[in-house]
Amino acid sequence: MKPPLLSDRVAIITGASRGIGRAIARLFAAEGARLVVNYFSQQAKCHSVVEEIQASGRPALAIQADISQPPALQAIVDETVRAFGGIDILVNNGGVLLAKGSLFEYSEPEFDRLWAVNVKGTLNCTRSVAPRMIEQRYGRIINITSLAAFGTALVSGSLPYAATKSAIAIITKCCALEMEKIVVLSD
Repeated sequence: MKPPLLSDRVAIITGASRGIGRAIARLFAAEGARLVVNYFSQQAKCHSVVEEIQASGRPALAIQADISQPPALQAIVDETVRAFGGIDILVNNGGVLLAKGSLFEYSEPEFDRLWAVNVKGTLNCTRSVAPRMIEQRYGRIINITSLAAFGTALVSGSLPYAATKSAIAIITKCCALEMEKIVVLSD
């Protein structure tokens, strides 16, 4: 029998109380990870995920935070390090979707919320954990986007959402390039 792929790795998964985030949390736990399961408003669902993971014998911790707020992200990092001693993996899954119809039906506050959570949340989560990963010379950052980001699953009313998910795609590429340079330069 092969050893678990993520044996004792510490992973933070944002937006992990349901859907894709929940599935990722369950898979990572099955592969041996110690988990921080982040949620914004779905406390009962998040605690259900954590209880399921703990029942399988893996450590897991629920942390409520709005990923669009940098101080909340620092709290996630601090609490994760306090509980598990480090951070090896970040899965930027947290996000919001507003499907309102035509381009002209979106309000400025709705677009601002999409941008704050989907784009700034991803970028700021990455900025919060990357220095620690660089210091320990190990880390994996996984950004979850959408087919809407690539123009292959466009539906009417998805422009602001697709724009935020496209931004995540380019953030992923740019961060990978920057981090590679940082690691290579520090060798």
